[in-house]
Amino acid sequence: MAPTPILAALVLAAAVQAPAPAADPLGPARSGQMQCFMPDVAKKTCRTLAQYMAAPDGSILNPAEEMISDNPVVIMKGSSPVVVKGNAVCGTFRALDIEEATFTINGQLASLEVSSQIRMQLLKASTDRIGKEICTSYVQNGNEFVEQVRINGMVHPELSDKMIWVKPTDGFHVGP
Repeated sequence: MAPTPILAALVLAAAVQAPAPAADPLGPARSGQMQCFMPDVAKKTCRTLAQYMAAPDGSILNPAEEMISDNPVVIMKGSSPVVVKGNAVCGTFRALDIEEATFTINGQLASLEVSSQIRMQLLKASTDRIGKEICTSYVQNGNEFVEQVRINGMVHPELSDKMIWVKPTDGFHVGP
C-alpha cells in the first residue's frame, strides 16, 4: 500500500525539522573547551570530562576522566585516539585504553591490586564493544547537546547523554 499524502507530508516535515549534528564536532575543542557529559551546572560537576588534543602529525588524542561509581567515587582517567569522520568523532574501543587507565577512589589513587580488579570488571563488562568503532555526533538542544552514538554503524540511543562545552576556567570537575 502506498503512503498517503498526509503521512508522506508528516514524514517530510519531521525530517526537515530534525536538528542536524554540528558540522565540526570538535570546533569548541579547537579553542580549548572541554566536553562535560551529564552536567550538573549548579554543582559544576560532570559524569565525564573530555578533551581533545591535536598532535603535530594530525592525530587527535581524547584524554578523559569518567566517574564509573558514585559510592565510593571511582574515577577512571585515560586517553584514546580518535578521528573526525564527517560530523562525528570516531574511535575504536580498545582493551588497551582500559589497561592503561588509572583510577582514583574518593580522590585517592587506587592501589595496583584494586586497579587490576577494576580493569578486569570493566574489560568483562565491555567485551561486546572491544574492537568496534564508536562514532558520536552532537545535536544542539538549547544550551546543551545530545550525543548520538553509533557502534559499528548501528544507532544506540540508550548510550545518548547530555553534554555541554565548558572552559577549563569554568571550574567543572568529575564527580557526583
